Amino acid sequence: MTLTATDTVWVRVYDANKKRLFEKEMQAGEKFDVPADAINPMINTGRPQVLTVSIGGKTLAPLGPPERAISDVGVSAAALLAREAEPASEGVA
Repeated sequence: MTLTATDTVWVRVYDANKKRLFEKEMQAGEKFDVPADAINPMINTGRPQVLTVSIGGKTLAPLGPPERAISDVGVSAAALLAREAEPASEGVA
């Protein structure tokens, strides 16, 4: 699983034990490959819309809505592929 910045963005990726796998302000074009052996990797970022997420070259849906911080979002290949398979919410309140 690869994260690619399309603009400047602060990112923290950590595992189930809260071990920091990656933390920095990424610049446009920078990439980070989430280690395949990471246990339940998760991400925090303030600008999910400027991160392109891909698995095996396939681009996936954004991690969250524009300009809305996200935290504790799973970024393992299994978690991301499961998100892709979920039907869109119908907004029932």
